[in-house]
Amino acid sequence: MNIRNFCIISHIDHGKSTLADCFLRLTQTIPSDKISPQYLDKMDLEREHGITIKIHPVTMVYKYKGEDYFLNLIDTPGHVDFSYEVSRALASVEGAILLVDGHEGPQAQTLANFALAKKANLTIIPVINKIDLPGLDLEKVAREMVEIFNVKKEDIIYTSAKTGEGVPKLLEAVISRIPSPREENDKPFQSLIFDSFYDNFQGVVSYIRVYQGEIKAGEEIYFCQSKAISKLLEVGIFTPELKAKESLRAGEIGYLKTGLKDIALARVGDTILKNKDKDMEPLAGYEEPSPMVFASFYPRNKSSFALLKDSLAKLKLNDASLEFSPTNHPVLGRGWSVGFLGMLHLEITKERLEREYGQEMVITSPSVAYYFYLKNGDRLEVHDPSEMPDEAKIDKICEPWALVEMIIPFDYYSAILELAKKFRGTSFNWHYLSKEDSSRVVITLEMPLCLLISNFYDKVKGVSSGYASYFWKVIDYRPADISKLDVYLSGQKFSELSIFVYKDEVEIQARAMAEKLKKIIPRQMYEVRIQVMAGGRIVAAERIAPYRKDVTAKLYGGDVTRKMKLLEKQKKGKKKMMVSSHRLNLPTDVYLSLLK
Repeated sequence: MNIRNFCIISHIDHGKSTLADCFLRLTQTIPSDKISPQYLDKMDLEREHGITIKIHPVTMVYKYKGEDYFLNLIDTPGHVDFSYEVSRALASVEGAILLVDGHEGPQAQTLANFALAKKANLTIIPVINKIDLPGLDLEKVAREMVEIFNVKKEDIIYTSAKTGEGVPKLLEAVISRIPSPREENDKPFQSLIFDSFYDNFQGVVSYIRVYQGEIKAGEEIYFCQSKAISKLLEVGIFTPELKAKESLRAGEIGYLKTGLKDIALARVGDTILKNKDKDMEPLAGYEEPSPMVFASFYPRNKSSFALLKDSLAKLKLNDASLEFSPTNHPVLGRGWSVGFLGMLHLEITKERLEREYGQEMVITSPSVAYYFYLKNGDRLEVHDPSEMPDEAKIDKICEPWALVEMIIPFDYYSAILELAKKFRGTSFNWHYLSKEDSSRVVITLEMPLCLLISNFYDKVKGVSSGYASYFWKVIDYRPADISKLDVYLSGQKFSELSIFVYKDEVEIQARAMAEKLKKIIPRQMYEVRIQVMAGGRIVAAERIAPYRKDVTAKLYGGDVTRKMKLLEKQKKGKKKMMVSSHRLNLPTDVYLSLLK
């Protein structure tokens, strides 16, 4: 079969999207005068942040040795928070381009993605990119790749996605090295959903990899997990826009316009069969990701609860790693407890809900999942500090710990080590990235996840002058001595601002929190008193002065009682304003910026 299915994997900012743009130009899938940078990154957020957030499939046609080859490319994200997107792409292809920046060399996420590709038994094509940059030591980078990834030096391809140098050779390597999918068109239709989105007019549109058989528009399909039956509206491929075809056959990657209006019936990882063959065994699907960071989303308008649920459901269709469940708050009302794979994942989700679905929300401070073991033998999993049980009932508390792997220049080793100790890091190990090169080292350590997701990586980037890269994963739960900080603003408790802290850092964290809130809470027409409490006592306090009009400016003399009378009248007005305002409305950015 003249079909090749492959993806591009690498660390963030190593040139995946630029290489995909070069492929589109070279195969004339998109005319050169119409292509724009990061062409496959359709979301505004992807262009603004300069990163790939979603996997993006595209079918290209390339003539090689007189024959047309259909190249199905899946562009993948590089950030650790979107590694689940990468894993689904790897399960849908037979080969992967392992892209390494010629200046930076292999980075932490490169190693992690390589391990995923090897686990999936994919054919790996090693590539060194950005060879147009001056002052590169390509021999050194090649030696590192040979040693780390166990590839042959002669198999490495050198490219510049920016200028196009070496890219035709890379496309030829994709055709010659990556095996074609198995030709099983005569068997019953069987496909796997690797992504989806919701169309307001045509319902759920599922991205699929066809493993065997053939499907055409108008046929009835069956979803193995949900047991839903639907009549296909359209089938087609990505160019990268949706392009209808007569049929999809074994080995192809394309889409199905299912016509389903119920989002829950089409899940990522589900197997789609023809209705007449619904007794067939489903495919294995994907390993479900475990959320690591939790925050509760509450609609500002309490009547928008159902709309927020609908928006989250549509977003989950397009982001399978998102998990949410209903929650209730005594002040904020009904909302949703949402699980994420990391802080960037949380920020992107928040922005997508606001931009794409017009949601206005209050977001609680992000937290991790703690296990509370009670004296009666029960175990509670708590994501939100406001759900913390009475301390008198608690026997012990356990928190998640993460294994962190960093690649840094050796000159910054001591600074990184000191920083890791401040963040309660333990079990330090290190080794040189390459035997022939002692300029970079790989550091592994273990640390509490709650500290890792706060601002650890920002600090690492700071002390390493931006040269460090890292990857992490949760390994286990360990006992923790923690307490809860509660925030009161003008006498009202804001449970959504409550956070867990270590007991030996209560005073430091409380002061820092009060000072931070003073900076980020907008000034009001009345005084805002900030109080941070722990264990029933006020640990830190600040005051935000109100806007004030100079009511005595019009006075030109006379008795001092005239001035005092006006000031007293203003004071009463401010007090009345504060009481009548009921509850201070905080911008959603306040909740996220507390952890930065």
